[in-house]
Amino acid sequence: MFLITFSVPTKTIDIRRDRLKLMEFFSHPFTGDTDATQMLKDTFRMLDENRYMNADVLLISDYRIPKCKPELLKQMSVHREKGTLFYGLQIGIAPNEWTEHFDHIYRIEYHVDRKY
Repeated sequence: MFLITFSVPTKTIDIRRDRLKLMEFFSHPFTGDTDATQMLKDTFRMLDENRYMNADVLLISDYRIPKCKPELLKQMSVHREKGTLFYGLQIGIAPNEWTEHFDHIYRIEYHVDRKY
């Protein structure tokens, strides 16, 4: 399994080789702006390498992600035609403009009861 963390910059973690980076990843809060451009480029690069060819992709996010360039969405379609499945796990209830590009997006909704 290969993990790509992203907001604007990305960080790649090969879980089989560097479990310490994985533990560091889970110990930090997830905040910041989200831009899928570099994350998708890293994903496609990994899928094009023999070691991860035909792997499936799981994108975990709140999906407050602006749409990216059409060329990247086209690359996503090309990988789907090759057999890669794209799954999503949406955390929260934000509108999601990415649904049509995924095979399935699962959703975890949470509601915060605030008392003022």
